[in-house]
Parts: sequence; structure tokens; C-alpha cells
Amino acid sequence: MAALFELYLDADDCFRFRLVADDGEVMLTSEPYAYEDVAIAGIWAVREAAVTGGIVDLTGSGPAGPADTPPGFPVSVSSHR
Repeated sequence: MAALFELYLDADDCFRFRLVADDGEVMLTSEPYAYEDVAIAGIWAVREAAVTGGIVDLTGSGPAGPADTPPGFPVSVSSHR
């Protein structure tokens, strides 16, 4: 099973979404949104960005090596210093 997005109302009655892995781990929680349709648009934006998004290493530790890359993923990391 793949990860899924959950849309919910927080304690302040704002809309939020979270990305939940198949093991139940919350991988991402959004900012609060006043409107449900804007929160849903945020989910679509994250989905699109995740497919094409790169990795920028801001730690200064250098590019990821093969051991740091999940199988089937290309090694492509930019370093900004």
C-alpha cells in the first residue's frame, strides 16, 4: 500500500492535511488553511512537486552516495552553501 493524504480539521477549525506512510508514520503535516478547497489544492501541489522535486543538501555533508539512495532512485543531489 502507498502513502496517503488525510484531510482533517485541527483544534482551531482550520483545514490541514498530512501524508501518512503505510506503517502509520506521519511524514508531513501541512500549514493551516481557512478553506477546504485551498487545502486540497495544497495536496495536489505537494503531489506534483514530489514527483519532480530534487533534493538540496543544506547540511554541508556533500552529495548522497548509493547507500543513501533508495533502490530505483537516481542519485541527484545539489549542494547549496
